[in-house]
Amino acid sequence: MRILGLDIGSTSIKAVEVDTAFGRFEIHEYHEVRVNPGESAIAVAGAMVRSLPKSPDRVIVPLRANRTTLRNLRLPTRDKKAIQSSVGFELEDDLPFESDQAASDFVILGSAGNESQVHVSAALRTALDDYLGLAVQSGVDPDTLTTEACAYRALLRKIPIPDTVLERPILVVNVGHERTTIYAQFEGLPLFCREIPWGGRDVSVILSNRYGLSMDAAERTKIDNGFVLPLSQLPTVSEQQRDFSETVFEALQGLCRDIRQADLSCKNLTGHRPGMVYLTGGSSLLPGLPALLSEETKIVCQPLRALSQVKNGVTYSEETDAKFALAAGSALSFLTSERPFLINFRKGDFAKHGGGADIDLSLFLKPMKTLGAAAVILLALLLVESSLYDKKISDTNSQLEKTVKNFFGSLSPSAVRSYLSNTTNLKRNIDAELSKERALVALLAPNPNSPFEFLKDISSAIGRDVVTDMMKYNVGSSAKSDPYGSPSVSEAPVEIEFWVANAAVAEQLDRVLSPKLKGYRKSELEEVPKGAPGAAKKYKFTVNGAIGGGK
Repeated sequence: MRILGLDIGSTSIKAVEVDTAFGRFEIHEYHEVRVNPGESAIAVAGAMVRSLPKSPDRVIVPLRANRTTLRNLRLPTRDKKAIQSSVGFELEDDLPFESDQAASDFVILGSAGNESQVHVSAALRTALDDYLGLAVQSGVDPDTLTTEACAYRALLRKIPIPDTVLERPILVVNVGHERTTIYAQFEGLPLFCREIPWGGRDVSVILSNRYGLSMDAAERTKIDNGFVLPLSQLPTVSEQQRDFSETVFEALQGLCRDIRQADLSCKNLTGHRPGMVYLTGGSSLLPGLPALLSEETKIVCQPLRALSQVKNGVTYSEETDAKFALAAGSALSFLTSERPFLINFRKGDFAKHGGGADIDLSLFLKPMKTLGAAAVILLALLLVESSLYDKKISDTNSQLEKTVKNFFGSLSPSAVRSYLSNTTNLKRNIDAELSKERALVALLAPNPNSPFEFLKDISSAIGRDVVTDMMKYNVGSSAKSDPYGSPSVSEAPVEIEFWVANAAVAEQLDRVLSPKLKGYRKSELEEVPKGAPGAAKKYKFTVNGAIGGGK
């Protein structure tokens, strides 16, 4: 039997095919299809299912965590009918909505003596109606509509986990593009499964705002060059790397906060802190994320190698393991060993129907007329839009040709056509011209580290009531400084010696100079030997640093 587990995400559809026979199973194949902006994710999932070389025998789809709620009950009976009655009674007082508006299912996870440990999941009937209506219409008619909690539980039961970790709660954090799911279990019992409105897109938004990038450029930067470092490693990297890491860390605050909250929930429910946080999902591939979360939450965090650990002898890429965890867990939840613990909302009013009744084609007559009229209007609009776009393109090409001529001066028509036909070459030549202009501007720009300008600056800043003697003034004369360095890069060293009458004047000078020097240092006050008998006492001190704000 071939089982298909579907993970219908906001940006892509992930599917894992599992073959099972005679109590054994193996992962046959996995698939991913992107969901373009404006497309329906369920419609894309339906197209993917129809494109499979072999139709699956069973399709398993997990409902998003924000559409379901779960409860764990310990009931003093092992009779299934009595348990069913007790579950209905317990849900009446415990659900966040009226019981007649809910569809629920339960499984017995274990029993001890005359007691049974029951896991219950419920969802709004309207939510199931809407979801199944869209799914069936799109070609995704799931045999089992389960929960993310059941999928993650089945996955964790099929991968090797150290006994020391199993003694404490386990967290699975699935970091998606727009949302993150946090699932917790203890000794095989699902504790909670929460969805938070935080995802990898939040990192792209922060990068876009911080560095003035478009969202597409910020997303590419995050995927190709993104990273984050634990706070303990920041002193060991460059200033640019530290700034980038701190920017990404700012975006991760929401995720850290919710993991800490999950940690507290586990401690409250079980008396133990989590022993492991397994990270999965496409956005969990951000380099340095496990180390950062481990340091911030004080819990060991590591990637969940979903497919590699399930299938012995086969190692998948980190990206494949991260992206297909939920889809793999959904497929594994329908195995014979896991089926008794599988929540399924496709029962009763929501049961799957095998055959179809006779269709009255007259019912489609009026909708087809409306659809035909809409198609004609749409075609007319497309023709008008096409003509407008053609005119815009023509105007843009003319404007671009004029701009190229103005930028490069006199060009022959053939040179202009050559530039317009090869935008890469055009961009390269424009960048070269701009680089020349920038170099000239930088060469002729005033020196911000001028000793004279700095002297004027501090002279205007020191009040008229401050009486002092400047005995030494060295700016930019350090042997370590680069005399040919760029003004924007070199930092002119400063050494100034003052003679003052008392410590109060020294304090006033300290307050004036400290904001103007980078790496500001001030020596202790020393009494100056008297030059003549009866002369007033003088004190001297020296300040060092480099021109630039900050202390």
